[in-house]
Amino acid sequence: MPLLRTIASITFFAMTANAIAAPASRPTAASQASQLTQRIAAIEDTRAVIDALYRFGTGQDLRDADLFRSAWAAQAELDFVQPASRLGVKLTPFRGRANIVQSIMSAVSGLTTSHTVTNPRVTLEGDTAKLFALVEAQHLPKGDHSRNLMLKNFYWRPGARRRHLEDQEDAD
Repeated sequence: MPLLRTIASITFFAMTANAIAAPASRPTAASQASQLTQRIAAIEDTRAVIDALYRFGTGQDLRDADLFRSAWAAQAELDFVQPASRLGVKLTPFRGRANIVQSIMSAVSGLTTSHTVTNPRVTLEGDTAKLFALVEAQHLPKGDHSRNLMLKNFYWRPGARRRHLEDQEDAD
């Protein structure tokens, strides 16, 4: 028997023996359902994190305090220290949903704003989600659109996953 044919026969025999000796195990219906449930939860969590960022921008643009409020957990923190410092403004982070909503909605009341969110990326790690996005925010005084302030910043934000936020008290 030629050498090549012998090697092919041995290889075939080894593959056949392995297939017979150790058949591939198939996932059970219960494990498939569990995996599907986990994948759906991850998709829902990812969507919820991105949607919160969209509500952050759109709530300001539409002057919809309820929509804006829905973007924040009760104990949230909003940190504009770095962008404000580039404009010569000294700020401390806004803490607590009620304070964030009141401060921001008051600040944009005299402005026409337009927020654009792009490149949102969410990384889920255990019970936390990390968000990265590029946000552009156009600010124009309502009575004078000849002046404007255009901010474009990367947003990096770790935070709790959606299912844990739902467990928090809704009180401000």
